[in-house]
Amino acid sequence: MAEFVMRRSEDMLPEFEQMQRVGLFNENELKAIIKKTMSHEYKLVRRVKVKKDFLAYIQYKINVISLIKKRRKRLNYFFKKDEIEYAMVGKIHSLFKQCSFRWPDDLKLWLSHIEFCKQWNKKLQLSKIWTSMLQLHGNNNIHLWVMAAKWELEDNHSVDNARQIFLRGIRHHPENSKLWQEYFRMELIHVLTTRQRLSLLKEGEQADDEELKENFLKGEAACIVYKNAIVAIPNDSKCKCGFLEIALHFAFFAGDIINDIIDDLMDNHNNDPYTRSMLAKLHLHSSVLNPATDSSDQVTLKADSWAAEKKCWEDFDSALIEVNNSEMWKEYITFLYERINDSTNNDKGKFEITNHTLRSSSKQRSVSDERIQHFISVSERGHKSKMLDDDCYLLYANQLAFLGRELEAIKILHACVEEPDCAFAIKLRLLEMLVANEKISFEQNIDIKQFFRKLSKLISSMSQEEQDVFWTLWFDYAKKKNDEEFVLKAVEISETLKSSQSNRIKSLYIEWSVSRHGVENIMEIYEKKLCALCSPSLDLIKTVIKVLESSENQYVESITACYEDAVKNFGLEYPTVWLDYISHILKIDPVKVGKIHWRAMKTLKPDLVEEFVSGYTLIHAKT
Repeated sequence: MAEFVMRRSEDMLPEFEQMQRVGLFNENELKAIIKKTMSHEYKLVRRVKVKKDFLAYIQYKINVISLIKKRRKRLNYFFKKDEIEYAMVGKIHSLFKQCSFRWPDDLKLWLSHIEFCKQWNKKLQLSKIWTSMLQLHGNNNIHLWVMAAKWELEDNHSVDNARQIFLRGIRHHPENSKLWQEYFRMELIHVLTTRQRLSLLKEGEQADDEELKENFLKGEAACIVYKNAIVAIPNDSKCKCGFLEIALHFAFFAGDIINDIIDDLMDNHNNDPYTRSMLAKLHLHSSVLNPATDSSDQVTLKADSWAAEKKCWEDFDSALIEVNNSEMWKEYITFLYERINDSTNNDKGKFEITNHTLRSSSKQRSVSDERIQHFISVSERGHKSKMLDDDCYLLYANQLAFLGRELEAIKILHACVEEPDCAFAIKLRLLEMLVANEKISFEQNIDIKQFFRKLSKLISSMSQEEQDVFWTLWFDYAKKKNDEEFVLKAVEISETLKSSQSNRIKSLYIEWSVSRHGVENIMEIYEKKLCALCSPSLDLIKTVIKVLESSENQYVESITACYEDAVKNFGLEYPTVWLDYISHILKIDPVKVGKIHWRAMKTLKPDLVEEFVSGYTLIHAKT
């Protein structure tokens, strides 16, 4: 065991000698580096290999290289890199290979090795790593094929390698639309770069015959990819629309491909809502699809854009007649809502000064107002025909609230809530509007507290984000009404249902109580109210300690009592609790530290004692 460590250490002697010779490290620093290196080497030759030992050694080597870089910059010395840095980089590669060989299922490890190779521009090693990783993880992760091909195309500048990777990926996943679309995009990017390179060739220079072929420059290879894709994935309208979205970015040379995709969609998927939506939106790309009509006049461009948007409305209206279902309504309403948001975001931060800009601004406002009115009109039609889903109702209600029509929004959402399969997002949005508009809820005879209690029974079915919103609304309403009993009800319900937000709710109650009653009564609230309702959690105890420590007055006995509760309930598995307790006792009575240390050693699990001893040593080193 020792002989292997010594041999590896001797192999690294040349780089250590060079570090000292060029003045990057002095003798003492070098001894410390060698000692640390041998310590890591000894861990690697244990009979039972541990992954964290390899990762710690790799991280240490990377940190040394980073320090060398800073020292070189300070000394303004940039020679001998082959003997120092690149020798260490080779060692790191070796460690990564050993680690990947022993734990090949760890995808994060492979990706870390790839990132390291990118930093040092190791293209040969990268190609080999991508190949090995795809063999092991290619069947489970589609994105790895795309990442590998993207690197070959953009960093390694090898179109052939990228094409081979995509073909291998498609061979393993012939029905994956993502791979086909990215392959399609890669071929179009290759055509684009080739056209740009040809346009920069000087007069008299000759390009290869292959590059000058007209069919290639029009994206014939990409067209072949599309045709093969629709054979492998037949009757998938969303997949074809994805190809169309990609092709639109290369419209100035891929017009034939775009026309073929559009014809395919119109012939075979004319009754599909997503397809009709995509075809209607094509009017917004009219300036790209018809460059002859392009103009440099900004006023003309805006007028053309507005006319194109109205054509989109006409196509959507005709689609609603032919394909009258909830999905088609959703596509239409979502499109209108996105256009409203785009126009709002584009108008932010603009200050009009001249008369011309003022007239332009009023024109923009009229366009924006017409968009909003059209959105409201379409949403009302969908509501009357009962074709809107929950997402559409949310958009409809949000826009009504933005216009100051909260009463209409609440009525619409309240009608949705009465349905048995109503989504939680609708209920939470209605609850939010009721809390913000208590007068309207009173007029509509809606009991907000009862609504809160009704929704609390569905906590287990809510997502983490929805639970966060729900409890935040509960506390906002309780603060608004100054109702402590309602807050305690939230604590009780969350504890009974074992909600993941339980600790957060208790902490919010502590903070609210402090702002309401002051710090003086915090221990009484903690002991008599919270502990009576539920068992104290570690986060709750930490919150109480934080509040007491932040006070101007000294609550030493109360803080000590909290720490005693913490070690009593959590001292078995949390060394940090004991370390925080010791740090607190050191400030007030250092004599008692020994007793607490002995209690910790007896209480903690055996595998946690080492962590506690290390932390205890650091605390004493600081003092």
